[in-house]
Amino acid sequence: MSDETLDFGDPMQRPRYTGIASFFRLPVVERPDLADPAPEIGVIGVPYDGGVTNRPGARHGPRAVREASTLIRRINQATGSSPFEAARVADLGDVLVRRPFALEGAQAEIEAAYRAIVAAGVRPLTCGGDHSIALPVLRAVCAERPAALLQIDAHADTGDN
Repeated sequence: MSDETLDFGDPMQRPRYTGIASFFRLPVVERPDLADPAPEIGVIGVPYDGGVTNRPGARHGPRAVREASTLIRRINQATGSSPFEAARVADLGDVLVRRPFALEGAQAEIEAAYRAIVAAGVRPLTCGGDHSIALPVLRAVCAERPAALLQIDAHADTGDN
């Protein structure tokens, strides 16, 4: 590929170690209701771990996943699939939780943020945070219609007691 054919406006054609570390090097759209065209799917970080009882640190999950996902290619080498060509996908940034030490207040803030995302017609894909974020996300997403939840966890959450 020659320099004339490279489009450095496209984050997928830039070197992986450059630019803002967005989810999968996707464009960052903080206001999907104002975007033209609006994203169909929005990847959102919820850096919150105020619902844990023992080990905080899950609040760093969205940032770590963003950083790791910069290495992902546009096309799956094994299957040839191009998931980002199937829909308009954007990184919607992080939900800002102003009251992280008040669980119910934090959940209300998360729910309100997701209600705005859903109202903009965006299907959310969430990266958290602790398990407590699932409740406000589902309250917002399932308010008008059924939805599915696929939870991928970093550990099995099992114990011998």
